[in-house]
Amino acid sequence: MNPIVFHLISGDAYFTGHALLLLSLLSCRQQRRRRKQFDALSGFLGVIFIALTAVPTSLIFYAVWLCIAVAWFIKRLRKSLFPPQRNLLLIFTLIVIAGSAISELLWKFPPQFDRTVSPTLIVFGDSVTAGIGENEAETWPSLLGAATNLEVIDYSKMGTTVGSELNSLAEKTLQPGLIIVELGGNDILGSTTVDEFRNQLDQFLHQLTATGQPVVMFELPVPPFLNCFGIAQRQIAMKHNVQLIPKRIFARVLAGNHSTLDSIHLSQEGHEFMAKLVWEQISPCFE
Repeated sequence: MNPIVFHLISGDAYFTGHALLLLSLLSCRQQRRRRKQFDALSGFLGVIFIALTAVPTSLIFYAVWLCIAVAWFIKRLRKSLFPPQRNLLLIFTLIVIAGSAISELLWKFPPQFDRTVSPTLIVFGDSVTAGIGENEAETWPSLLGAATNLEVIDYSKMGTTVGSELNSLAEKTLQPGLIIVELGGNDILGSTTVDEFRNQLDQFLHQLTATGQPVVMFELPVPPFLNCFGIAQRQIAMKHNVQLIPKRIFARVLAGNHSTLDSIHLSQEGHEFMAKLVWEQISPCFE
């Protein structure tokens, strides 16, 4: 995977964007022409990076950023006016940069478990987990079960969406253990609307958490300008106390040189890498 693409889908570019905005603000007081051009360019690139990462931040946040951008544009046109207001605008912008970066950083931590469970892992997933039906690899749930003392119950299936898994959930056994969910990619790339995704995920996680078992879910690496899916996932996960495995973990697997067959579906090397990273995230639940 192209390093720039990885930088975007992993969410790391979000912090790069904030750093560029901060750099632009710190240099904006310089009066030299080159400095002015530099701070304009770094500010523009910062906004582009933040927009393309599709970080699941509230739309209110993006509205705030739009207002700030307009305010700074007006400031550049009429900088000789309102010097006290310019200082207040600078302070407010710095506060917004710091607050938004810190709030996103909180989603980068691995799941935290307050109790251990019986050594059983129940997996719900789509073709990223199940493969594409060609027996191209031993899947990561199978590898994880072989490498640990876990009993792995793998319900993953090619083409599965949150809605289709919800409809068939009553047919599945949810014995005590840890439940891990890798779903949503087919919803984003398919015809599922955001409202449908939100409602179906709400019902699905409600039924899973009603068992009293801990549930973790892979955070979706959302394509640019589709962050509404990511917002819905985070909101529903928080509602049901479901912790998200940071999307950087998913992105690290997809970014491997030989980890995928088609940039999405995992090769044997990809499944092995995924098994390793997943175990690092969930092993404290079984200690």
